[in-house]
Amino acid sequence: MITVAPDPVLFWIGSFSIRFYGLVYSLGFLFTYWYLVQLSKHKRIKLTVDQIETFLIYSILGTIIGGRVGEFLFYQYDVLLSDPLRIFKIWLGGMSFHGAIIGIVISTTLFCRKYKVSFYSLSDHLVMPGALALVFGRLANFMNAELLGRITTIAKTPWCINWFGERSIDGQLICRHPSQIYESLKNLFMFSVMFFMQYDIRGRYKKKRYQPGYLTWLFILIYGAGRAFVDIWREDPTWFLGTLSTGQVLSTLMAIIALIVLYVKYWRKR
Repeated sequence: MITVAPDPVLFWIGSFSIRFYGLVYSLGFLFTYWYLVQLSKHKRIKLTVDQIETFLIYSILGTIIGGRVGEFLFYQYDVLLSDPLRIFKIWLGGMSFHGAIIGIVISTTLFCRKYKVSFYSLSDHLVMPGALALVFGRLANFMNAELLGRITTIAKTPWCINWFGERSIDGQLICRHPSQIYESLKNLFMFSVMFFMQYDIRGRYKKKRYQPGYLTWLFILIYGAGRAFVDIWREDPTWFLGTLSTGQVLSTLMAIIALIVLYVKYWRKR
């Protein structure tokens, strides 16, 4: 058992705090911007630097608005009804990945229509930096001591986590699955797949090209299936069939839709 007491604040500048969660979001957007600029320089995407900067604004708004709306629609609907202004209090936390992905799809679609860019030509390049950001996003959840894992035992899970000396009614230390770490590793696997489908071991861009949209839907399939599985060890309320949480239901739907699209549009032709 490992006892942890993480501090979500990385450091202070006077009375202003720099938090791990906010830093991960900021670095994720900056890396995506840098990555798209590099692709533009090597003529792999048909976007100018100015257009990429504009897209960054679209993506930031899509992520934040979608993540916040999704959080309250999917997970805190009762709070939305009782205190609708809570949705604007971003500093209190609460972001839904499924809401964020919907927000990104909408904002990317609007951007592509305005600048006459193919949606898949952009989204296929976003999956790799997106997966990398998710790796560190779950580590930020760990630092925030949120999305806790289910209770287990040292005998079953020697690497289990005790948060802040949490104890049961009888005084025993409570041991939980490090579900955030599980999800981070799942996202690392997803990033590795996206990376090595486009680059070799030395980081050189492969000449092989996939059909437009293939990487996008593969990303959705891996995330959806992986999240539905890994959430088995996450302590979330279950309601569907008595065993599945909201996150698992949404992720399963993602995986099913992606599987159908991949089969009909890509695999069946082969």
